[in-house]
Amino acid sequence: AKEVAAVALAQAARSEAYLSRAEKSKAIIPALVGVSAMSATLNLIFPAIMASGVVVNPLLIAACPIIGGISAAVSSVACIETLAQGYLALGKISGDRMVSVKEANNRQSRFKALRQRAWGLSKAVLPSILIGLFLPGDYVFKCIVASAWSAVSVAYNLAEAETVVAEVTLKVAFISKAAAKADVF
Repeated sequence: AKEVAAVALAQAARSEAYLSRAEKSKAIIPALVGVSAMSATLNLIFPAIMASGVVVNPLLIAACPIIGGISAAVSSVACIETLAQGYLALGKISGDRMVSVKEANNRQSRFKALRQRAWGLSKAVLPSILIGLFLPGDYVFKCIVASAWSAVSVAYNLAEAETVVAEVTLKVAFISKAAAKADVF
């Protein structure tokens, strides 16, 4: 019974280490939600300021979707790393899972990790760019919609990362509980 408790405690410690890495990767995403929401809000405020007669530099209007796109890109990479660490903690080891940058120790796994990050970046940034290019309407309207899309992308990445971290937290708690029960008997 003591061996079972020791194995369960070791597994809980490994899962806890992966959980802490996932939390570390996820930590930047709430700040990015604020940045992207602020850029979307500023793009909504600029037309009202312009309607009152104040001249707003078009570069300032264009900076908001760019800032939102950068925050979407960074949150996408952070979310992918959180998913990779979370899947390791959950024991989901398969060929098509996310690869952590920390575990990419050979050429093939580094290429796979890079490909996954590039795909995540393209999913986060390309829709905003395409909206800005092809959406009918004036310049300010396109910037508003592109900024809003970036904010939605960052919020989605936060929700996905939080879901995985919550699953890992539950797993660590269950393993620790099993180890404590095994240690008692």
